[in-house]
Amino acid sequence: MIIVKNILKAILRPIFFRVHTRKHGKLLELKFWEKLASGRGGKWNKEYTRRLDPDSEVSGHHRRILDHHYSSGMRILDVGSGPVCGIGHCYNGNRLSIYACDPNAEEYKLQLDKYGITPPIQTMYARGESLSTDLNGEYDWINCDNALDHTSNPDKVITEMQKVLRPGGIISLLHIIDEGLKEGYRGYHKWNIRPNGTNAFIIWNPKKSYKYIQEHLGLQTAVETTGKHVLITMKDVKGHHDSLN
Repeated sequence: MIIVKNILKAILRPIFFRVHTRKHGKLLELKFWEKLASGRGGKWNKEYTRRLDPDSEVSGHHRRILDHHYSSGMRILDVGSGPVCGIGHCYNGNRLSIYACDPNAEEYKLQLDKYGITPPIQTMYARGESLSTDLNGEYDWINCDNALDHTSNPDKVITEMQKVLRPGGIISLLHIIDEGLKEGYRGYHKWNIRPNGTNAFIIWNPKKSYKYIQEHLGLQTAVETTGKHVLITMKDVKGHHDSLN
């Protein structure tokens, strides 16, 4: 069955890339989270329960990032978080100051209210392409998991992330390598992200390509590949206010 699905995705890629609009992508995304909120999310239910636990400890790549960059009182922004933030809420027993944002925040709140769910962090409305106008303040760590490739303009999103990043702060991006290609460009899946060595990466689709090298607009880039995922960390080394002027 999986093989058949993959063959169909490959055949239909050019069609889906043209006809699957962001409106269709939004409907698929809301349907995914609706299943989780209702308890019908199958293998994802355990992860959803973890996200709803206000005492959950940070783990995985999020913990590794904090092991290197944690400071008391740091402000963390989770971009494209969905209705419930996936970072975790405590680090070595210290409660984290996390802000979560998503362009579908209002729809997600209606879903959660429908099932009587109160998340530890309320997701705010903000588009990745307009973070600097949709949000107030600056952040020490900006995290984006499996969402940058869902945006309409990922290059602009990275620029907007830098605008709300404190000098010396860090941006982290965790994504499935070339997910748009693998998903046949259905719904939101209109972009691919792939590593290009240990300090560069490429964001691309059939129409456009962006390449980010070791230092991009004052952001020092490190790239790590783990299985089907690529983890990108971009640390501000010049002071972003200067680099954007």
